[in-house]
Amino acid sequence: MNKIDTGKILTLINAHIPQQYRQLTKTTKENILLLWQTKFKEYNYKEVEDAVNRYIDTDIKGFMPTVGLIKSHMYKITNPIEKTELESWNEVFKSLNKPDLSLTR
Repeated sequence: MNKIDTGKILTLINAHIPQQYRQLTKTTKENILLLWQTKFKEYNYKEVEDAVNRYIDTDIKGFMPTVGLIKSHMYKITNPIEKTELESWNEVFKSLNKPDLSLTR
């Protein structure tokens, strides 16, 4: 992401937590912009925006997210939870115990 995209992301976060963001000094806001731009430079805007929106949709605390938290959401979006080995075996056993109606006449 470039500086403009990073600014858009921080504006989105600001809209979610305006009271907390308002308390920051101009220098702190600039430092946050620089940090986020550096940490997300390898990602495209849409990836980060999707993760921030997921954070906003699930946030119950109302605090500014950390870079790590947004990256965690990005990972969860691109790597959905897969079934555990036990869950997969349970499906196999369930399907083996069902009669195959296609063979019955």
